[in-house]
Amino acid sequence: MLDAVPGVVGSSAATSWQFTLRVLWGSAFRVGDVMDFSWDDPRHIHPVWGRVAGQHPTIAIPSSQKNGKVQEIPMLPELIELLNGVPVASRTGWVVSPESSEFDFCGDLESFHPCDSDMKSLLAGYRNTAIARACKVSEATVRKWRQSFSTLKVTAKEYIVPQDMIELMSLRASRTPEQSCRNATDRMTKERVSRVIARIGKAGECENLHCPPN
Repeated sequence: MLDAVPGVVGSSAATSWQFTLRVLWGSAFRVGDVMDFSWDDPRHIHPVWGRVAGQHPTIAIPSSQKNGKVQEIPMLPELIELLNGVPVASRTGWVVSPESSEFDFCGDLESFHPCDSDMKSLLAGYRNTAIARACKVSEATVRKWRQSFSTLKVTAKEYIVPQDMIELMSLRASRTPEQSCRNATDRMTKERVSRVIARIGKAGECENLHCPPN
């Protein structure tokens, strides 16, 4: 499964995803828990290292009860080894923060993000499938675009975007694959992380079974 990671998220994001998977396996956390795992914030799930020599490390889980008590569970050996491999100076903030996939936006070297005026024309007059084909993106990406223009009045639902219109929009595009496709300050939601992990699992399964290409 680890070997399948680069093919799903891209080589630049692979290391952060492989580390995330190892933390998941070594902690037995759910995805929501691992995304709430902090090195140093007691308001979130966090590691507690031995207070005295020889004391076994634990994981502190803040309680939602009014008394403010926390639950501590023993840290599994695999997780201890994994976290000990992280330099002390880097043990701040979130334990895992998987990077956005290189393919979240594009997935095709000809893909583009239309400028606002073109985007409004597309969303008002064309179906998601037509927009996805024209801009060389996924339908999920188009649905996100619609959310950003939720007040836009839809007047028609055409199935095909004319080629000359596509060419003009690509020239006026606000973003192309050569430009940054993600905001480095955004942290992925647990739902999005779950979907990516599912894709990694499916890709890993296909590699083991030697699935034919789609």
